[in-house]
Amino acid sequence: MIDRIKVIDGYPGIGKTQWAIQNINDTDNEKIIYITPFLEEVKRVINSCPQKNFTQPSKSLGEGSKLRHFIELIKQNRNIVSTHALFSKMNNELIELLKEKNYVLYLDEVFQTVLKYNSANDNFEDDFGDISYEKKTRVNINTLINTGLLEVQPDGKVIWKNNDNILTPFESLRIMANQGLIYFVKNSFLVWTFPIQVFEKGLFKEIFILTHRFDYQLQSYYYKYYHLEYSKYCVIQDPNGKYHISKDLSLYDEETWKKEVSKHITILNNNKMNAIGDYYKTQKGIRKSALSKSWYKKSLKTKKSNISKMRRNLKNFFRNITKSSANERLWTCFKSDIDLLMEKNIDEIKMNNDIDEKAIGWIPINARSTNDWDDRKYVAYLINDYIDPCYTAFFNEKNRKEIIDEDQYALSELIQWIWRSRIRKFEDIILYLPSRRMRELLIEYLGGKK
Repeated sequence: MIDRIKVIDGYPGIGKTQWAIQNINDTDNEKIIYITPFLEEVKRVINSCPQKNFTQPSKSLGEGSKLRHFIELIKQNRNIVSTHALFSKMNNELIELLKEKNYVLYLDEVFQTVLKYNSANDNFEDDFGDISYEKKTRVNINTLINTGLLEVQPDGKVIWKNNDNILTPFESLRIMANQGLIYFVKNSFLVWTFPIQVFEKGLFKEIFILTHRFDYQLQSYYYKYYHLEYSKYCVIQDPNGKYHISKDLSLYDEETWKKEVSKHITILNNNKMNAIGDYYKTQKGIRKSALSKSWYKKSLKTKKSNISKMRRNLKNFFRNITKSSANERLWTCFKSDIDLLMEKNIDEIKMNNDIDEKAIGWIPINARSTNDWDDRKYVAYLINDYIDPCYTAFFNEKNRKEIIDEDQYALSELIQWIWRSRIRKFEDIILYLPSRRMRELLIEYLGGKK
């Protein structure tokens, strides 16, 4: 029996995308949808598979809607390449249409399968946003429940009850609830889930997911939540340069890769610079949460000196310790804190009120599948990463045995982010990693070398 969902799991640079492109070019008479995080990768697939005539959904050809053009392309049985952002808009019309088409899906990197809902702007936040569920937000949600517009079922699923009385400020919520995609978690959070039907039998003939350390990603927990089975494969390259996938995971050698990578990473060992991310004592014991999202938020409200110190440390790392130029730098923080940490009037460059990420060397913490930064040598990762508590609560709602591994999740995100730099070419980098927790996780992963 064919493994319908195949997770091609391997370290960055092993050849997952190369295998996918090779496999697509070697396959005849298959209809293909290829989904990737970034537009530059869309172009790569189109250029690498000229015989497949991949088409990218276009707003102009969809009467102002990429999703509408996506639907029209499926009706025409076209091979399609698009982004995660568009794929996340999967609706019932598209699902019903795909049932008849027998497409093969390639999903480059894990996909955002759960998102928390923010009633303040009727939207679903990305995983590097900083929307918290304050009392005001909870009251808004409970008001909708108490007035009978929302009904919470025993499994936590939320149903919109009154479609004759549509509240415009909550239109997105109404649509998602009507599709059965919204859950109320711990009487506090509304969580959207990607339609599980997309991955279930009967929609796609075959699904390939290209990623690293899948077992620690939210999509893995999402599959387990819905009891969806998948099989793991590794990528190997034969002496002739051809890529193959295999279920024999003993052929996968990450240890040798880690030893080679560790030769090219220098982690800044500076007690003064790293003190800001050290463990600290509280009445409840030792805490490891310095530089977490909640730490930044609390510091902004009660101890702004922490933010100032972090900003000075970043400036010191780039200007004095490494003496680097702007085009050699790469850094990240939570998106909400960019303005707080940038060196004012020097590194702050904005265009049309939007941050010009290329100009300031900043990329989000969940950046994947992009080679735009592979010339950057001096790298600063200014956060201590944790899974949002609302996701942990959602996956644990049914008292499942699977425990989310916070440390391994954080390490996986860190590895992916670092791999955007020139380490992907096995060229030396200097890494400022002030969080003690994150630093120890990476050092242990690389074999204990500092």
